[in-house]
Amino acid sequence: MQQLSQLWISMQDRCNSLLAGERDSEVGLQNLIEKKEGIFRMNMMGKRVNYAARSVISPDPYISLGEIGIPPYFAERLSFPEHVNAHNAASLATRVKNGGMRYPGALMIEDEKSGTKVHLTQGSESRREKLSQLIGVGEGKIVHRHAQTGDVVLVNRQPTLHKPSILAHNCRVLKGERTIRLHYANCSGYNADFDGDEINIHLPQDQMSRAEAYTIMHSSENFNVPTDGKPIKGLIQDHVISSVYLTMQDTFLDRKHYELLVYEACCILKRKRVLLLPPAMIKPCVRWTGKQVISSVLANVLGDAKFSFTGHYKTKVAKNYFCKGSLESQVYVRNGELIHGVVDKAQYGKYGLVHSVQELYGADTMAHLMSCFSRLYTKFLQLRGFTCSIDDLSLDDKSERSRKEALLQQTNDVSAATEDLLGMEDSARGRGSEASSSERYQALEKNLRQELLGYNKETFGAKFDSVCTGALNSISSIAVNSCLPAGSTKQFPKNNFNMMTCSGAKGSMVNHSQISVLLGQQTLEGRRVPRMESGKTLPCFLPYTIEPRSCGFIADRFLTGLQPQEYYFHCMAGREGLVDTTVKTARSGYLQRCLVKSLESLAVKYDGTVRDCRGDFKPKKSAGGGGGGAGIKHQHGSIVQFRYGEDGVDPTKESYLYKFDFLVQNCMPLAQKLKQTLDFGAPGVRRGEEECSLQRFAQAWDAYAEDGKEASGDRKAKKRKGKGAEEDGSANERTLRGLMNAKLESSLSCAGDAVGVIAAQSIGEPSTQMTLNTFHHAGRGEANVTLGIPRLRELLMTATKEIRTPYIKVPFAKGVSQSMTQVLASKLRKISLLEILKGVSVSEKPLVWDTGRKLVVQTFRLKLSFHSLRAYKGQGGLVLTKKMIYNCIVSEFCSKMKKKLKSFSRKGAEVDPDAEIFHYLKEGGSKGDKEKPFEACVNIKHESLKKIPMLELCEQVAISCFVNETPGVESADKTPMEDGGEGLLVQGRSGNLLDVLQRSCHLVDLTRLESNNIHMMQENFGIEAARRLLEN
Repeated sequence: MQQLSQLWISMQDRCNSLLAGERDSEVGLQNLIEKKEGIFRMNMMGKRVNYAARSVISPDPYISLGEIGIPPYFAERLSFPEHVNAHNAASLATRVKNGGMRYPGALMIEDEKSGTKVHLTQGSESRREKLSQLIGVGEGKIVHRHAQTGDVVLVNRQPTLHKPSILAHNCRVLKGERTIRLHYANCSGYNADFDGDEINIHLPQDQMSRAEAYTIMHSSENFNVPTDGKPIKGLIQDHVISSVYLTMQDTFLDRKHYELLVYEACCILKRKRVLLLPPAMIKPCVRWTGKQVISSVLANVLGDAKFSFTGHYKTKVAKNYFCKGSLESQVYVRNGELIHGVVDKAQYGKYGLVHSVQELYGADTMAHLMSCFSRLYTKFLQLRGFTCSIDDLSLDDKSERSRKEALLQQTNDVSAATEDLLGMEDSARGRGSEASSSERYQALEKNLRQELLGYNKETFGAKFDSVCTGALNSISSIAVNSCLPAGSTKQFPKNNFNMMTCSGAKGSMVNHSQISVLLGQQTLEGRRVPRMESGKTLPCFLPYTIEPRSCGFIADRFLTGLQPQEYYFHCMAGREGLVDTTVKTARSGYLQRCLVKSLESLAVKYDGTVRDCRGDFKPKKSAGGGGGGAGIKHQHGSIVQFRYGEDGVDPTKESYLYKFDFLVQNCMPLAQKLKQTLDFGAPGVRRGEEECSLQRFAQAWDAYAEDGKEASGDRKAKKRKGKGAEEDGSANERTLRGLMNAKLESSLSCAGDAVGVIAAQSIGEPSTQMTLNTFHHAGRGEANVTLGIPRLRELLMTATKEIRTPYIKVPFAKGVSQSMTQVLASKLRKISLLEILKGVSVSEKPLVWDTGRKLVVQTFRLKLSFHSLRAYKGQGGLVLTKKMIYNCIVSEFCSKMKKKLKSFSRKGAEVDPDAEIFHYLKEGGSKGDKEKPFEACVNIKHESLKKIPMLELCEQVAISCFVNETPGVESADKTPMEDGGEGLLVQGRSGNLLDVLQRSCHLVDLTRLESNNIHMMQENFGIEAARRLLEN
């Protein structure tokens, strides 16, 4: 039996080794399959793809939005299997006759019944002609023809981070081209540019795939991104510049140029006649405005629609760029005609002009409009021209003087901020005129050197960088505001560089200010440029100087050039961004993979619920309740998405769902679009169960209707009740309610939507754009909050209760005085013994041989010098007493010093239990000195023959001993709130920070607190508060 048992165990071990190798040298079946090196991910997935092409992309503004240009080289090698029938037999016969080497031709003929294939790339022309004559004979023949214009192809650019990264386009074969041609508006979806990027093309091989590509995956149908519902396609750069100049008030066109521009834009439309508008000016000469060109394009694109639209839109160009009383900063379209306003970048974004057309008339109309605009702006820019010169970047004399005056204050402001930090302001004022500026500067540098070399150098360095950065940022803001945009040599709109930044075409005011004014303070991980051991930031600067230039403040600009030292600092800041980009790529990619693998099986079923691959129902809690049976009862439209509402609304269709003003104003074109929904109803909506999950929409509409009644008067509202439609095109309340319900029904997610993958991609794709790992609070360089990818990993991958940097931000209660708020912040502030330590001196007595115990006794005397306690009373009402310091030394410092000395004892020995530690306090300084420092002496006897670095040990122990400490609290500081008031920012290590604030609940308003601790919010305020915090 024993032998049988051993054989049984041996066989089990062999089976285990076969499945999963237990030793490093053994490779089991599990090792062959799992992880990235397994056969699936390494050898099988994505290694071979047929009917695909890959090449470099180049721009083409004349191609349509939903098209992609294919070179003939690809068209001759990509084929589609087309079944022969009576309608296409003649054209397929011609292709067979051309063969595989002449376009348009065919690569192969396949017999569906027998499976035989005849290749056409080889053979004589007579053979192909005979085969072409047999195309229409019999049934079941398939011709693998060349790809042709109009075929749908899938376009993909790696990395495929979200849904718009792979879309369908209608291909257009472009003769003479060698690259793939792509429209500018499609760049943002693929995150592509034209500096050598490559994209992949896949040709679907059956009619079902083509149907899905034409309808579901087509580029025009994916105008909005699933992440947040914003438009992801739009005109960029030169087209934006051209549109602004075309729609300016002073743009007038004669008949020749007006008709040329309208024809150039509308020639791609399938219309027999191009609609033109009458001129805006008759005398002294006939002229059309640029706005009329836009109106003409809208009229031709929307010509087949029964109703035009009306809308008000904001512009990207600020109001102060136009003259007083001008309406150019507000775009107004009435009945499809542009009345006033410039068309800039905002009209191609969310709630813009193009977005309105897509919402009211559909994706195809939007694609036609964008294609027409692209051709129009390209032609107008060719006629007008656009360039940028030095005059666009230079400043006038007055602005140059203002810039120099502002920059001259940098050293004084930094000196004042440093004096406040060091507490030197009162002493300097006391000396008055006796102290010269040079002596004061020397004293300031001396005190700064002492602090930066002291025991509390890390904490002080962070505070010093924070106050200096704040002072220098104020100077930078003053210099920029005094110079731009009013101080440029050329003013808007003649300043072409200013036109680029303010219209949203390219860049921002930061780019303009760095070129024309100054670069400002360079920061590295929230700090200024670090110092070397010598106290210098670079060898060319003095050690421990407070000059802003030595710590990374660049007062020069790109226009006049940078000095070598400033160029080096700027490269340091740029290198930080490159390193962060490199590191975040792998982390964000793995985060997205984890999310997708966790949620990829979730999809919307035909009953409106979300189920996984096993068909299990995933219930969600109702939007208005905290859980229980309500989430199980209302089981329709339960879409599992992280960032969106829980009412089953597709995020790509909900942008205008609550824009009731716009929908009511354009109820007629909206009703025309939703006619099918109004006539037949949405098949997926159960009206008997929709009250709970759609409660938010119903309440919003009721509130809007009530506001409309109050605005128009009860009499007018009652009069409208009996009418179906008014003379102005608006509808009565009952009709509008039905229209809004139809709009809601059409916005619900469709059955089959892979909402799990969409939700995962909606988090993973934006994470690739995150650059900062921590957020530095304004004015508090030492207070950091975990953000970015580490925060996402903390929330989604670990989900631990003990987060890295918990904080609570809570406003003070009304009526609380400044002194009381300062006292509260001071009580919670954490102060280490090292922070108040001014210096340490160590004296060592000679070794003494203890004959009784036969030990060598080593005696040290530590003399701890502390700062004056009065210096801390002025720092926010902080009250420190000698008793607090005495207790800290007795209870913490001495005991921790004993533990530290154990490492220097003889092997097997311990610290002498009879070792004597004496401590006392005494005041120092002269009798007339009001701010008396004090000292503490500690005598330590220890058995050791080793050399003990007592100063280092003292510093290590002092930083871990705290004179004033609240359990769980790391820092507590006053901070500005969003509403303009003040609040308290409390950061901690772990635990429930709310317990600390509840002791002072009469001083703070706990109902308006902000926190990043989800578990704490759930335990104290409920699951809905935690869910809202997770969404935000």
